[in-house]
Amino acid sequence: MTTPSSWESITFALLAQVEREIEAITGNLALLSRQRDSLTEAMHIYKDRVSTATATDTPKMLGLSHEEVQGKSQRTILHLLAAKNNGVLVVREAVRLMGEAGVFASMKNATQMVYGVLRKTPTFKRIAPGVYSLVGNGEESALQLTTSVNTTGLVDRVRQLRNQHPDATRRIATGMLLAEGYNFGDRKPEFAVSAAWMNLERQRKRANKSV
Repeated sequence: MTTPSSWESITFALLAQVEREIEAITGNLALLSRQRDSLTEAMHIYKDRVSTATATDTPKMLGLSHEEVQGKSQRTILHLLAAKNNGVLVVREAVRLMGEAGVFASMKNATQMVYGVLRKTPTFKRIAPGVYSLVGNGEESALQLTTSVNTTGLVDRVRQLRNQHPDATRRIATGMLLAEGYNFGDRKPEFAVSAAWMNLERQRKRANKSV
């Protein structure tokens, strides 16, 4: 005869087994979902690569300098590239130009990273295999970025400050620029000034080597 306590024990054991099975199924579903997403993205990348590789009229894009991409996110850089190229972004060219500007530590997964950013950015719309266009407020935002942020101008301004104030440090130069209302765009002033400072140091070292 089965007592109430034994029925309770059996029920708890069955419930625990069911919960374990649910956890296992849930884990498998999550894994399969991730695999599906990865395979879907890989398929898109493959199709785009084949399309762009076989195209003989892939347009060449205008690129960005190392100073222009310094301290910026990949999303911002893609907006800047599109704005420089009439609102159109060819992924193959964008990856190459970003690599030349030193955006990626390694080119191994660069294409996949760019596609990931584009698919998560609502201001970009896929208009053809491997080609995206700025839509909505994306064109206006990118235009503001290109017109308001002048990294070459920042290097020149920091050079002027160093010449005028030889004892000035990076922090002092940053304070001076902030006081005069310099527009740093979407960059942190300290980072931007530091990048300009290092740029000038590299120029100085190259000049000394050539003497």
